[in-house]
Amino acid sequence: MTKQGRGICPSPKGEYMETCFENTNILNENMLVEVHKKDMLVMKLFAIYGLLVTVTQVFIFCISLFTNEIKVDALFRAVPFVLMTIFASVMPKMVARRGMKMLLAASNGDPIVQQRQFGERIVSHTPNSVSTFDYAQIKKVYSLKSCYALVFAQNSAVFVLSRDGFTKGNFSEFKQFLRTKRPDLKIPE
Repeated sequence: MTKQGRGICPSPKGEYMETCFENTNILNENMLVEVHKKDMLVMKLFAIYGLLVTVTQVFIFCISLFTNEIKVDALFRAVPFVLMTIFASVMPKMVARRGMKMLLAASNGDPIVQQRQFGERIVSHTPNSVSTFDYAQIKKVYSLKSCYALVFAQNSAVFVLSRDGFTKGNFSEFKQFLRTKRPDLKIPE
């Protein structure tokens, strides 16, 4: 609330409201996979490193075939890196699947309906909790194929927003609102 006891968001009628934007969505595993793929930098680095080492070891083996000094050990050295590359590639899906199972168990198998309200602070309503966050706690914003994600520093929380899930305001206005709240963050289109 402002000092005058009004909200911070103008309404079409010229009044001020507490909530400027509201987004509601039903969380699904694909949304979580996208977020984890984007946010798991360490896994990406493992995959790239593993792929580079594997290619190098296979190249050494191929060269050894032409020099009549067959270096089978080059292939054996490549095996752990092949496994590391595979692991790094499937890890985001594994984490997302496990997270989704935990969320569904907590909601007794009901769909995970999430509602986020944006005003002076951010209020998150999920099936079993209500949490409040400050805009200063947002550390990253991702524009993904199926959703938009806000990543928070606190508890590694991630808010997944559906672009067409705004029940108050719209997606385009929301991005502008975020830019005014966090001018230091890169807010993707």
